Amino acid sequence: MATGVPSVASADTPETANEYFETFRSLQGTPAFQSYSEFETIRTFSVTRSQEVGSLNIGEERELSGLLTLLQSFRNSYQSTQAGEFEQALSQAEDVEAAIDTLEDEGASTEASLAQLGLTRYYESIASDAQTQAESTQRTPEEVELLSIAASAYDRAGLPNQAAQFTAQVERMEAEYQFATEDIESATTEAQSFLSTCASCEGIGSAMASNPITLFTQYNQIQSVRNEVNGALEKAEIHGVADNQEQLTQAKSQIDSSWTALAVSTSFILLAYSTIVALISTIVVSKLFSWKRDLTNVEVAKVVAGGDTNV
Repeated sequence: MATGVPSVASADTPETANEYFETFRSLQGTPAFQSYSEFETIRTFSVTRSQEVGSLNIGEERELSGLLTLLQSFRNSYQSTQAGEFEQALSQAEDVEAAIDTLEDEGASTEASLAQLGLTRYYESIASDAQTQAESTQRTPEEVELLSIAASAYDRAGLPNQAAQFTAQVERMEAEYQFATEDIESATTEAQSFLSTCASCEGIGSAMASNPITLFTQYNQIQSVRNEVNGALEKAEIHGVADNQEQLTQAKSQIDSSWTALAVSTSFILLAYSTIVALISTIVVSKLFSWKRDLTNVEVAKVVAGGDTNV
């Protein structure tokens, strides 16, 4: 539990028992108390208690002040939860814990125990709500933050096993996110570095004018860079890394354009080489057939000439 005197108070702090009575009555129907009946029970008790006392002595004033601070602190924390501000709600709940400590010090152990019971249920609810919201978010940093809140809330609720489970999940996701971020930055840097040194990547014309050996080397390189960029972009989309994703998308656009230029150029060169090889092969084969035909004719002529001599 938190220690010390809570700092939450209404703008007009009650000074008399009647003022406390009216203040406690004004809290009737508060949604936080309707959701957590423990605090509505405490509010009802506070109304009765403020009617029972006359002139407030120091102890009675501290007790009523503690009860009021308890109710106001819980109301404020509950409102933050309803607004989705879970981290702020947990921070405000520390004032509730401090108020519970104050009540225990003043001998109001029954109210303190009841409040602690309601606060424990409240922590479990925060953990569940944070977990649900984490499942619907598309950005890993937000998911990690929400799951960390769930782990903290479960820990405060006295559920160490659930807290440990979420803490382990947060650590795993943080590691995955770190690796993904490094891969994204590496892919972006490599793409930009490759494009800055690739003279053949400016277009099909410049690619066709390049040395064929250099062209094929750069084509193999851009294949690797393109695969890395696509993989990194997929990770950026999975983790919702918007800032890096925009820069990486621009790099991908340039890489895809350069890859097209190099692919078309290498295909054209391969086609040209294939055509030349096919032409040479055709000529060679034609020569071989011609040579074979001439050789056959010579053999036939010899046979004919031999026959004439025998006659």
